Amino acid sequence: MLGFLSRIHLALKDAEGWQLEEVPMRVWEELDACRTLDQYSNVLVQYVLNLCRKTTQNAVIARAIRIISEHYAEDLTLQTIADRLSMHPVWLSQSFKRETGQTYMDFLTETRLAHARRLLTESSMKIYEIAEAVGYRDLQHFGSVFKKARRPDAEGVPIRQMKWTRIAAGDLYRKMILLMCLSVLLPLGALGYLSYEQSKRQIGFVTTQFLEDNLRVNAKAVDDFLQGVERQSESIIGSGELQSFLRQPEPSAYTEELTFINRMNALIARLKGPYELYIRPKSLKAYPNYRNLMGLSRIDPESAYFEEALTRNGQGKWVHLWDERIRQPVHLYVRAIRSLDDFEPIGILAIRVPEYLVRTELIPPSSFKNYRFIMVDEKDRIVSQPYEGTYLAPYRPIEGWSSAQIGLQDGGRLIAMLPERDLTGNIGRIKSFTIGTVIASFLVIALFAAIVIRNFTLPIMQLVKHMKQVRKGLLEPFRAQRTRDDEIGQLVNGYNRMTQDMSDLLDTTKQMESDKRQLEMQSLIHQINPHFFYNTLDSIKWSAERADVPDIAMMVTKLANLLRFSLNNGEEWTTVGREIEHARSYMEIELLRSKRSFQFFVQADPDVLGLRLIKLILQPLVENAVKHGMNRMPEGKGKIRLTARRSGAALVFVVEDNGPGLGQRQAIAAEVDANEKERRTGGFGHGIGLSNVHKRIQLHFGEPYGIEIEAGRTEGFRIAIRVPVQEVR
Repeated sequence: MLGFLSRIHLALKDAEGWQLEEVPMRVWEELDACRTLDQYSNVLVQYVLNLCRKTTQNAVIARAIRIISEHYAEDLTLQTIADRLSMHPVWLSQSFKRETGQTYMDFLTETRLAHARRLLTESSMKIYEIAEAVGYRDLQHFGSVFKKARRPDAEGVPIRQMKWTRIAAGDLYRKMILLMCLSVLLPLGALGYLSYEQSKRQIGFVTTQFLEDNLRVNAKAVDDFLQGVERQSESIIGSGELQSFLRQPEPSAYTEELTFINRMNALIARLKGPYELYIRPKSLKAYPNYRNLMGLSRIDPESAYFEEALTRNGQGKWVHLWDERIRQPVHLYVRAIRSLDDFEPIGILAIRVPEYLVRTELIPPSSFKNYRFIMVDEKDRIVSQPYEGTYLAPYRPIEGWSSAQIGLQDGGRLIAMLPERDLTGNIGRIKSFTIGTVIASFLVIALFAAIVIRNFTLPIMQLVKHMKQVRKGLLEPFRAQRTRDDEIGQLVNGYNRMTQDMSDLLDTTKQMESDKRQLEMQSLIHQINPHFFYNTLDSIKWSAERADVPDIAMMVTKLANLLRFSLNNGEEWTTVGREIEHARSYMEIELLRSKRSFQFFVQADPDVLGLRLIKLILQPLVENAVKHGMNRMPEGKGKIRLTARRSGAALVFVVEDNGPGLGQRQAIAAEVDANEKERRTGGFGHGIGLSNVHKRIQLHFGEPYGIEIEAGRTEGFRIAIRVPVQEVR
């Protein structure tokens, strides 16, 4: 036996890499004193458990230290580390202090401060950047923690050189007053400036928008006016009398031309409407007298724009001219007259519109006296404006004036102009009013802030003094300020509830310690080298076969498979097929162990057998069916069915039996065990049964998944597990 223990010791040391000492003499003495196989077994099991406890604890603390070293800049709490290591936080805290000689928080603080000192000497980062880089979001708290260190860093830089420590000087009231004044003055100043600028921009924007709207209205009026002239030209061209007259042969004698002139003048008088109308034949060579007569008017019948009109396929063109006799611009609409039979040009018409008639369509806003309208042609030349001297000159924006423009139907643009001072108005008066309002507001707010801050900081300072007593272990409620209904009263009441909760927490620590020891023992058992168990079970199997006891050999084989799946080198994931096979092994062991006869069926879709699944979630369900279903059934009548199928993005496992219904099981469970009753009614109880399965599923996948019990059935019991589909990686 002593040689066997040495081989176990060496195997653990070589195979697992554990740093083990020699087998203690005490163990040798205990083994030497053993006389029975049970005594040997107890000593060996206790020794292996102690080895696992020691090495596991060292490994866990090493992992915790590694997590702190790698993630010190994150929001690390003891609960966070415990969750990552799957350990109880109380057990982790005690083990951490026992192994390192420091509490978890002291070790984390020391790690962060060491990195802060390194950044202080090796980088040019600012203080708040260093605080964030090492995991402190509150600069003042970082300053107080660093100040408490009170020692030079690795390069000998004193703490007093850090400028931010000056922020911590002074009591709360003075700091609050200073911060409140700054927090009021700066926003008020910024608010006043922004409101002034915003008012200025808003006034300009609203005014500009109004002017643009007015510009669009006036542009439409001008376009409508020009379209009216064009429509008049269309009615003139469509005149049958004019069409017939212009298609007549050219005159060959003076008398014929004189007749043409008289008839043309009469025809123009009937067709011209409100504007002056000029009509000339396509060619003037046969009409010398008529050409001279037109030359006496205000237009030149041989101008280039008349000839251009013949080439525009019936489209008209606006021509802008300066009438020297009336010293005003005029607008001339020139268009070819085409035959309605073959659409060939037979003449040219020109409609003369005085500039003042166009400007009568423009209506400036009555609130702006200096508002001006300017019209320019497609070449950006001024063709209409309210003053003389710049006709047909290139348009140039005027400094100090705001302008807006819009296109016109004839290809030109309508431009509205207004001095900027008329847009902004009297901004100086707004500025003076804003400055006065900011100063008056600051004085009033500062006065009330001092009163309010005093009312709030005094009870807070009293509460801080009481907190120092609580830190010393005096868990008594804070007596002052409890009658207040505001936030201070709520803070005090919440603080008192917290101290009461702390007191209650201390009362429950003993129970937690007991649960912790039980969980620790279970964890340690799972850490034992599985080879030792497998070899032992194989020895039992061989002994049973040699003794010709096949039932024992089969049961041991199934048990070995069960343990091998449960340990699985610490892996938590398996496949659906292996999990079902594990449940089947358990049922075969149960049939051999209990000598009871019941039937177990498995129905699983082949396409789900290869999917990933957290292990040990089906065996507790079939165990529940055996314990509370089959044990209450007559011999050979019990049936249990396990089904596995895919439902959309979820895997659904259902275990159902033909045993007692939910109500009967509750009564039976009450007689057997109160904890089992809670399990049957949906609370899932305690321990490693359904509660463990339900919690593990929800921890992995969230609230929508877990165990569902079908209620309302009087016979039989049905329980389902729903988990998300996990493909094999």
